Amino acid sequence: MTPTRRRTVQLAGALVLAGVVGVPRYASAQVNCDTMVGPARSDCSMGAARVQGQKSEIAATVARQRTDAANLYRVTRKRPKTMSAPKTVGD
Repeated sequence: MTPTRRRTVQLAGALVLAGVVGVPRYASAQVNCDTMVGPARSDCSMGAARVQGQKSEIAATVARQRTDAANLYRVTRKRPKTMSAPKTVGD
């Protein structure tokens, strides 16, 4: 990758990140287990930890897939075929 191409890609990534972060509709639910008492607090903490672990696994898998796709492209100069999400019963 040439230095000019690398700068272009970095700039594009920065713009996408700025766009996503700057979107006013973007909000995430914040769970505060400290406000709970008794067994509910323990359950809340365990549930939050489980969700964070799953998010971490998903992020690691996506990163691995992107790395594999980049390596495939580097070797073959062909983009891998993308797979669409499976259809659900309601669709």
